[in-house]
Amino acid sequence: MRIIFRCSNCEVINDIPIKYQFRLCRNCGRIVTYAPREAIISEEDSKDIFFQSRQLSDSLAVEFFNLADIAENSIVDLIKEHEKKQTPLLDLHAATLTDTILLILEKGTTNELDELIRNCSNFNISIPELEKIVIKFRKEGIVFLPKGWLIDLI
Repeated sequence: MRIIFRCSNCEVINDIPIKYQFRLCRNCGRIVTYAPREAIISEEDSKDIFFQSRQLSDSLAVEFFNLADIAENSIVDLIKEHEKKQTPLLDLHAATLTDTILLILEKGTTNELDELIRNCSNFNISIPELEKIVIKFRKEGIVFLPKGWLIDLI
Protein backbone atom coordinates (compact mmCIF):
# COMPACT_ATOMS: atom_id res chain seq x y z
CA MET A 1 0.00 0.00 0.00
CA ARG A 2 1.06 3.57 -0.55
CA ILE A 3 -0.06 7.11 0.09
CA ILE A 4 -0.66 9.50 -2.80
CA PHE A 5 -0.54 13.21 -2.03
CA ARG A 6 0.27 16.63 -3.47
CA CYS A 7 3.49 18.49 -2.74
CA SER A 8 2.63 21.60 -0.75
CA ASN A 9 5.29 23.52 -2.68
CA CYS A 10 4.73 22.70 -6.37
CA GLU A 11 1.44 20.70 -6.22
CA VAL A 12 2.91 17.72 -8.10
CA ILE A 13 1.45 14.36 -7.08
CA ASN A 14 3.84 12.15 -5.09
CA ASP A 15 3.57 8.70 -3.64
CA ILE A 16 5.19 7.09 -0.65
CA PRO A 17 5.00 3.61 0.88
CA ILE A 18 2.65 3.54 3.83
CA LYS A 19 5.41 2.89 6.39
CA TYR A 20 7.15 6.21 5.66
CA GLN A 21 6.08 9.77 6.42
CA PHE A 22 8.53 11.98 4.52
CA ARG A 23 9.93 11.96 1.00
CA LEU A 24 11.70 14.29 -1.38
CA CYS A 25 9.27 15.66 -3.97
CA ARG A 26 9.89 14.05 -7.34
CA ASN A 27 9.50 17.43 -9.03
CA CYS A 28 10.96 20.20 -6.85
CA GLY A 29 13.14 18.15 -4.47
CA ARG A 30 11.67 19.66 -1.29
CA ILE A 31 11.03 17.47 1.73
CA VAL A 32 7.29 16.82 1.75
CA THR A 33 4.80 14.79 3.74
CA TYR A 34 1.10 14.12 3.57
CA ALA A 35 -1.71 15.67 5.57
CA PRO A 36 -5.32 14.75 6.37
CA ARG A 37 -7.79 15.67 3.59
CA GLU A 38 -4.89 16.01 1.12
CA ALA A 39 -3.88 12.37 0.73
CA ILE A 40 -5.35 9.01 -0.18
CA ILE A 41 -4.32 5.49 0.69
CA SER A 42 -3.90 3.39 -2.41
CA GLU A 43 -3.31 -0.22 -3.24
CA GLU A 44 -0.18 -0.67 -5.35
CA ASP A 45 -1.95 -0.52 -8.73
CA SER A 46 -5.17 1.32 -8.00
CA LYS A 47 -5.49 5.12 -8.18
CA ASP A 48 -2.50 5.30 -10.58
CA ILE A 49 -4.42 7.82 -12.67
CA PHE A 50 -3.67 10.45 -10.01
CA PHE A 51 0.01 9.59 -9.68
CA GLN A 52 0.57 9.43 -13.44
CA SER A 53 -1.17 12.76 -14.00
CA ARG A 54 1.56 14.55 -11.99
CA GLN A 55 -0.74 17.56 -11.53
CA LEU A 56 -4.48 17.24 -11.04
CA SER A 57 -6.86 18.54 -13.68
CA ASP A 58 -10.10 20.04 -12.39
CA SER A 59 -12.04 16.79 -12.79
CA LEU A 60 -9.27 14.68 -11.23
CA ALA A 61 -8.98 17.16 -8.36
CA VAL A 62 -12.67 16.76 -7.50
CA GLU A 63 -12.33 12.96 -7.53
CA PHE A 64 -9.05 13.04 -5.58
CA PHE A 65 -10.32 15.32 -2.81
CA ASN A 66 -13.56 13.33 -2.48
CA LEU A 67 -11.42 10.24 -1.87
CA ALA A 68 -9.17 12.26 0.48
CA ASP A 69 -12.20 13.19 2.60
CA ILE A 70 -13.09 9.49 2.89
CA ALA A 71 -9.48 8.58 3.81
CA GLU A 72 -9.08 11.37 6.39
CA ASN A 73 -9.41 9.18 9.51
CA SER A 74 -6.98 6.60 8.15
CA ILE A 75 -4.43 9.29 7.31
CA VAL A 76 -4.78 10.83 10.79
CA ASP A 77 -4.15 7.39 12.32
CA LEU A 78 -1.04 6.89 10.18
CA ILE A 79 0.35 10.28 11.18
CA LYS A 80 -0.19 9.44 14.86
CA GLU A 81 1.67 6.14 14.37
CA HIS A 82 4.60 7.94 12.74
CA GLU A 83 4.74 10.49 15.56
CA LYS A 84 5.10 7.67 18.10
CA LYS A 85 8.17 6.23 16.39
CA GLN A 86 11.36 6.69 18.37
CA THR A 87 14.95 6.86 17.24
CA PRO A 88 17.91 6.16 19.48
CA LEU A 89 19.68 9.29 20.66
CA LEU A 90 23.02 9.75 18.95
CA ASP A 91 26.05 11.14 20.78
CA LEU A 92 27.65 13.42 18.23
CA HIS A 93 30.34 16.04 18.44
CA ALA A 94 30.45 18.23 15.36
CA ALA A 95 31.48 21.81 14.77
CA THR A 96 29.02 22.71 12.02
CA LEU A 97 25.47 21.96 10.99
CA THR A 98 26.74 20.21 7.86
CA ASP A 99 29.10 18.01 9.89
CA THR A 100 26.28 17.15 12.31
CA ILE A 101 24.00 16.00 9.50
CA LEU A 102 26.84 14.01 7.92
CA LEU A 103 27.49 12.26 11.26
CA ILE A 104 23.76 11.54 11.68
CA LEU A 105 23.78 9.90 8.24
CA GLU A 106 26.88 7.86 9.12
CA LYS A 107 25.65 6.71 12.54
CA GLY A 108 21.96 6.22 11.72
CA THR A 109 20.51 2.74 11.90
CA THR A 110 18.61 2.94 8.60
CA ASN A 111 18.70 4.93 5.38
CA GLU A 112 15.16 6.27 5.84
CA LEU A 113 14.53 9.99 5.39
CA ASP A 114 12.05 9.71 8.29
CA GLU A 115 14.81 8.61 10.68
CA LEU A 116 17.15 11.35 9.46
CA ILE A 117 14.46 13.97 10.13
CA ARG A 118 13.71 12.58 13.61
CA ASN A 119 17.43 12.53 14.48
CA CYS A 120 17.89 16.07 13.17
CA SER A 121 14.97 17.26 15.30
CA ASN A 122 16.86 15.94 18.37
CA PHE A 123 19.61 18.42 17.46
CA ASN A 124 17.12 21.25 16.73
CA ILE A 125 17.82 21.10 13.00
CA SER A 126 14.73 22.22 11.12
CA ILE A 127 13.42 20.57 7.95
CA PRO A 128 14.27 23.64 5.78
CA GLU A 129 17.87 23.59 7.09
CA LEU A 130 18.12 19.85 6.47
CA GLU A 131 16.61 20.25 3.02
CA LYS A 132 19.28 22.78 1.98
CA ILE A 133 22.09 20.54 3.18
CA VAL A 134 20.66 17.41 1.53
CA ILE A 135 20.41 19.32 -1.77
CA LYS A 136 24.03 20.45 -1.30
CA PHE A 137 25.12 16.87 -0.50
CA ARG A 138 23.37 15.61 -3.66
CA LYS A 139 25.11 18.20 -5.83
CA GLU A 140 28.49 17.37 -4.28
CA GLY A 141 27.94 13.63 -4.71
CA ILE A 142 28.03 12.85 -0.99
CA VAL A 143 24.58 11.22 -0.93
CA PHE A 144 22.25 9.56 -3.38
CA LEU A 145 18.56 8.81 -3.19
CA PRO A 146 17.65 5.30 -4.33
CA LYS A 147 14.01 6.30 -3.64
CA GLY A 148 12.49 9.61 -2.56
CA TRP A 149 12.12 8.33 1.01
CA LEU A 150 15.60 6.76 1.29
CA ILE A 151 18.96 8.51 1.51
CA ASP A 152 22.38 6.83 1.38
CA LEU A 153 25.95 8.00 1.65
CA ILE A 154 28.07 7.29 -1.41
